[in-house]
Amino acid sequence: MHLPGQKKRNESENSPLPVYRGLINRWRSLYEDQPSTRHVWNDGLGTYVLKEGAAVPEGVKTRAQIVAERNKFLASYRWNDGKSAWEPIAGKPRDVAAEPLDCGKTRAEIQKDCTAFLKTHRWDEASGTYVAIKK
Repeated sequence: MHLPGQKKRNESENSPLPVYRGLINRWRSLYEDQPSTRHVWNDGLGTYVLKEGAAVPEGVKTRAQIVAERNKFLASYRWNDGKSAWEPIAGKPRDVAAEPLDCGKTRAEIQKDCTAFLKTHRWDEASGTYVAIKK
């Protein structure tokens, strides 16, 4: 107990406890916004998914919305290294969503395949595709 006019034992002017309490409260508020409180890991998908009944915060896009926007953009534009800019693709846009997301090959196998392909094909600026080299 303390007498009137005396400070409590933990409330001295140099005590770090109020600072620690503030840091702990700040950490808790940050932690509550982390995916682990609103999401759960899905082994089948290999990613975090919203817990049942959890809503996406206002103004935050879902992963599906971001992927759809990216696929729409990639279907309509291609990167031009010469201009260092994105250019619209003429003709029918490609279907990026149908392309495989992962590959069973190793990096070395892919490089080997690319090297073999480039020995038999060249880039044609007019058609915008690779064409077989005529011998």
